[in-house]
Amino acid sequence: MYCYWLLLLLLLLSLVAGQDVFNGTANNQSAPKEITLSIYSYLPVPSSFKDTISSMWQDNYPNISLKFIEWDCYNEEESAQYPTADVFIFDAMFLHLFVKKGVLLPLTDFLSPDSLHDFYPFAVEAGRVNDQIYGLPQMACTTTLFHRREDTSMNNINSIEDLVSHLHTTNKEFIWKWCGGGSCSAFYLVLLQMKYGYNSRLQLPEHMNDLDGEIISRLRDLSCVSNDGPLEAFFNRTQDILVHFTEGLHSAKIQEKEDVIVQPFPFQRNPPSFYWRLACLNCR
Repeated sequence: MYCYWLLLLLLLLSLVAGQDVFNGTANNQSAPKEITLSIYSYLPVPSSFKDTISSMWQDNYPNISLKFIEWDCYNEEESAQYPTADVFIFDAMFLHLFVKKGVLLPLTDFLSPDSLHDFYPFAVEAGRVNDQIYGLPQMACTTTLFHRREDTSMNNINSIEDLVSHLHTTNKEFIWKWCGGGSCSAFYLVLLQMKYGYNSRLQLPEHMNDLDGEIISRLRDLSCVSNDGPLEAFFNRTQDILVHFTEGLHSAKIQEKEDVIVQPFPFQRNPPSFYWRLACLNCR
């Protein structure tokens, strides 16, 4: 999927270069000498991403240089000035603001329905405003379930109850990597956000009797079939199931990633859209 996303990013850059993406020809008269790209500065390995996209660009457009420039959507001074790069990547929480300010070019007309088949539907929706797609999803900071491709029984896991039952039946455990250093209080808050939504203001309990019974029950069930083992235990196949943030896959080697299926955590049907990294085209 990531290689496919890189191809779509290449498509965005080619639009700036004056490339006719439908006929495979370039408009040499309008083609710029240089195109600028601002990547998401908090990527796990930004240097690797730069090297990959630079190589792909050089293979396709050797006469147009690709320059990486710094821009941080979380930097107050930089975000107030809006991005100057031709193509830039940012968190989707700023999407509606940039659309309102006329910063982004709609991409809907440049994308066929088949070009988005490799993305989760909720990932595509993260870049959509008023029926127009403004950004291509790159990565989400959300809790996901990783498992082996050959373990087809995991394809039927649609709830926490399914997951717990499966682990009891197979006598397995999963590695549980969430926030807060693995504390139960942090896990409780994560499950609470999943249940009520990341955009809602959570009402924290004033007394122990006010704790959400459903969350406590799920937390108890999950803690019985999980452990806090190292990520390496999953990637070296010592353990077969991992619950972690999406970025956890970046620590794996390419051959290890090919063996892994990624799906939303069962209790989270609609992961938060504002933590999606989106690649967009600057129309200014």
